[in-house]
Amino acid sequence: AGEPPFSRYRGVRWIGGDATLVQTGDMVDRGDYGRDLYALFADLRAQAPEAGGRVVNLVGNHDLLNLMEDLRYVSPGDYREFGGKAQRRKAFSLNGWLGRQIAEEFQGAAVIGDTVFVHAGVHPDFAKGGIDQLNEDVRHALTAVLRGGSPNSHGVQLVGSGGIFWMRKFTTGSEASACPLVKKTLQLLGARRMVVGHTQVDDGKVNPRCQGLLLMADTIISRAYGHCWDPGTQAAAGCVGTMTFLEFRGSEADAVRVDEETGELLRVPLPKHVEPAEL
Repeated sequence: AGEPPFSRYRGVRWIGGDATLVQTGDMVDRGDYGRDLYALFADLRAQAPEAGGRVVNLVGNHDLLNLMEDLRYVSPGDYREFGGKAQRRKAFSLNGWLGRQIAEEFQGAAVIGDTVFVHAGVHPDFAKGGIDQLNEDVRHALTAVLRGGSPNSHGVQLVGSGGIFWMRKFTTGSEASACPLVKKTLQLLGARRMVVGHTQVDDGKVNPRCQGLLLMADTIISRAYGHCWDPGTQAAAGCVGTMTFLEFRGSEADAVRVDEETGELLRVPLPKHVEPAEL
């Protein structure tokens, strides 16, 4: 059987010019339409360079889980969108369109300008060889996973609980213990700040830590977390979802929230980050 049509995706046109768009991972396991999102970003990655722009997709822990065939978070609707469990498994395999894209075209982390983008965080142990070495290590580890084997010892650590897809030490640990590690990573990668997702910010606002060296940017953007979007359940759930993104222009950084009713972009300037050496 052939691939079923997309339920929602109808094509996309890159209008970002020479901008760089970074998506910090986990397009899957967020409801039924991960397949549509992967296709949308594949088209954006192809189109952006024609205008001098760039689209960077990062690997998140849920992308990793699906490569590992850990499917505990997959919705029944997600299986249906792929045309069934067998078709979905094939898509995420080594020779499937998604397995190949994630292993070959996605990155573990990216340095854009003076900012490191990563799904969960980069411990200094994984930054010693620089960003290119880190991404090469990620590709080797993901390929090993897709082949049904085990990565080497370094790769096992890279994809493990303290690695770049899962760690929470920077976001939930005390700043006294986290900030020196963030600072060290930034020095090793030649950057001034780090942007992470993975750990939700329950008030829906980008949360700076370590005097602006770390920006927690998971504002629960997905409507799959309906309890964080429904005004009737937000208080009990203790979370508020917002459609918020970060925009960097030189040394300036804004958290930009999209007003759901008007489409207006509401900008909140973020504090200027300090140099890592100043901490």
